[in-house]
Amino acid sequence: MILNQERARTLARNLKIPLKGLGGTEDGVIGAMAGLGLAATRNDGRFLQLGTIRNITGPCEVEDLIAAGIDGVWNIAGTQITEGTVQNPEQKPPKPCQINGRAILFVEEREGELVPVVRD
Repeated sequence: MILNQERARTLARNLKIPLKGLGGTEDGVIGAMAGLGLAATRNDGRFLQLGTIRNITGPCEVEDLIAAGIDGVWNIAGTQITEGTVQNPEQKPPKPCQINGRAILFVEEREGELVPVVRD
């Protein structure tokens, strides 16, 4: 659903949520309310520190990612990946997303290799 400031402010008022626009056009109130909805449904955000995933900075087997604290590895079509090596060209710890309260690492296949999807 597309919101505008008026709808965001009305929703906040009806739910007794303090909402204040800060600077400029104050359009940030729209994203703030949308973010609350996503967080409330446990479908937003990325895990930066979970289990021992901060110790993983190179290629890693899917089963080792699960053992480190990630709940699942899925491709971008939403199919669970249960085996294989996830490459890590950035040499940074994986950042799984919160999907229905679970930590899911999204990967895509590039040149026959599994690579984490990087959000812009």
